[in-house]
Amino acid sequence: MVDPVLSVDIEDAGLRLDELADLVAVSREARILRRGGCFLAVILPLAPTRADEETRKMAFKRSAGAWKDVDVDALKRRIREERDAGTPLPRP
Repeated sequence: MVDPVLSVDIEDAGLRLDELADLVAVSREARILRRGGCFLAVILPLAPTRADEETRKMAFKRSAGAWKDVDVDALKRRIREERDAGTPLPRP
């Protein structure tokens, strides 16, 4: 079974074009634009581009060594102790 594509009534939505574009890009789901009962257009998310992939790879490589000054054993010990004590870890 195919999932139905969500539709947006452009008269009732109150969304600006940039908000609608962001919604489609973030959700990665197409939207049908309609006015009343009449379908007008489809907005589709774009597939990630090669440039996006290269940017992610470069960011990943730049992060190498970011944990070099962290005492991993002490961090693991602290996490284990706090889990055993039932103390929730602080949220960022």
